[in-house]
Amino acid sequence: MQSTPVGRPGADIQDLVLPAGPAGALPVRIIRPRDATDPLPAVMYFHGGGWVRGDTDTHDRLEREIAVGAHACVIHVTYDLAPEAQYPIAIEQAYAATVYVSAHPDEFGVDPTRLAVAGDDGGGTIAAAVTLMARDRQGPKIDLQILFCPIMGADFSTRSYLTFAHGPWLTQAAIAETAANSRREGRVRQPTGVRNSRETYVGNSSSRACAARASAVA
Repeated sequence: MQSTPVGRPGADIQDLVLPAGPAGALPVRIIRPRDATDPLPAVMYFHGGGWVRGDTDTHDRLEREIAVGAHACVIHVTYDLAPEAQYPIAIEQAYAATVYVSAHPDEFGVDPTRLAVAGDDGGGTIAAAVTLMARDRQGPKIDLQILFCPIMGADFSTRSYLTFAHGPWLTQAAIAETAANSRREGRVRQPTGVRNSRETYVGNSSSRACAARASAVA
């Protein structure tokens, strides 16, 4: 995540609101290499920040670099943040955006047969969840998932969590708190249209998600 002004590649930027998601309005940002005219691969990007922070500004440089470096169209999905928005709102919004882009490729200048999902930290969790949702709900077809340091389990007593419990930078307690925020009762904003089901896509899902599609985990 970037917190101060930094150098960044030039790109064409467009902010839109999709008629999609549980509330029927979902903000996205479209990032394309400058002057690209041919249909591009689509990368649905879900930003990190422990589900409680992050936006188009914090991930501007990273998403531009992906768009320019991969010559792809990056779609940043501005999902609602916890604790006001509780699970599964964010993953339903992310899935709805992915479905919409796949079904309306001409609106974005993308090739729907080359569709990837990507994310970092909590956004990596969302990307993995969207991959599983697409499998279980019969679409859309996702060709690749790219997960940067994703949170892929709810067990905070593993060897790595214990070894790095006090950092550097990110602590065991901080990750556990952000996870709790996404499910905290009594602060739920549940828009009409969110599925009320027993589907569980956030938790110990790393092996299921990686088996579902070609994966790159960093």
